[in-house]
Amino acid sequence: MQTKKQNSKIHLTGYFDSNFGDDMMMKLVVRNLPDITFVIENTVDTPIFAEQNVVAASREECDKLEKLVVTGSGFMINNKAALITELIWFLKKHRAGDYLLGCNIEPLSNCIKRFLIGKKLNKFKLITCRDKKSYSWLCKYARCAEIHYLPDLLFSIPNEWLPEIKSPNKLGISLMHRYGDHENCEYYQAMAEIADEWISRTGKDVLLMAFDTGVEDDLFACRAVKSLMRFPERVEIVAHKDCSEIPEAFAKCEKIIGARFHSIVLALRMGINLFPIIFREKARNLLNDIEYPFAVCDIDSIDKKALSTFLSEEQDAYRLEKNIYISANEHTRILKHHLEH
Repeated sequence: MQTKKQNSKIHLTGYFDSNFGDDMMMKLVVRNLPDITFVIENTVDTPIFAEQNVVAASREECDKLEKLVVTGSGFMINNKAALITELIWFLKKHRAGDYLLGCNIEPLSNCIKRFLIGKKLNKFKLITCRDKKSYSWLCKYARCAEIHYLPDLLFSIPNEWLPEIKSPNKLGISLMHRYGDHENCEYYQAMAEIADEWISRTGKDVLLMAFDTGVEDDLFACRAVKSLMRFPERVEIVAHKDCSEIPEAFAKCEKIIGARFHSIVLALRMGINLFPIIFREKARNLLNDIEYPFAVCDIDSIDKKALSTFLSEEQDAYRLEKNIYISANEHTRILKHHLEH
């Protein structure tokens, strides 16, 4: 039996664009595999550079290494440009990577899209996914890979990475800036109304949180909502930079309204009262997997009555089963086993 190679290297890639969830997934993988040197392309700017076992290299150097992809929704075809990109990948026989951690599969609307994504995923040796529906899809269309279903990586955030919750008294709202949203779209108007209701009803402040400060630019959504409010002076905007800002903001909140997927995960991990707003199926699948018993709504049909009830009701936060935290650590344990053998 082969033994572990000390100081072995692997090319780490995924979604590098100032997104709290993706940055934190990377940090967790790096933390849990201290004997691996993670090599990333030198054009990447990310908080994981602060980790001692992350180094930058040229693309040519990265191409010589096995590739680890850490991503959530990295396999979608939701427009014509994405379809063309996947066709080019298929025709040029590009390799997406060797190991894939933490993914989910969003619905693919026709057999061509399913074929292309299936072919791409079949080139991986190992895939871990974060919901049961994705696991079923992968077992059907990516049979060449070893596949595991495990809870999302962020459920394994160690306690020492989370601030202590002391006298939380704010409402936290994780906002999304979707392509095409204008400054006074219905979603933003609804969030502004709910934030104002919280302030007028409780006299307490609101935190608007931007999980993605890159191309998707959740700061746009935060500024838009604040501009629509009657009490903008009672609002603070919190933006992701180095992975500490968002958990520190959550620790000040007694309730969270979350549209970003990892705002839902983080609220559950920290035991904070949560109202999820569903943007993509990955959030719905997560909540179904854990049998979340409280109200939710879709981002395109905001249920202001249910949200108002959420603001006024006193209820205990949903408590996850302990095995979810333990199982979330298995992503890296399984990868480590592959790399050692």
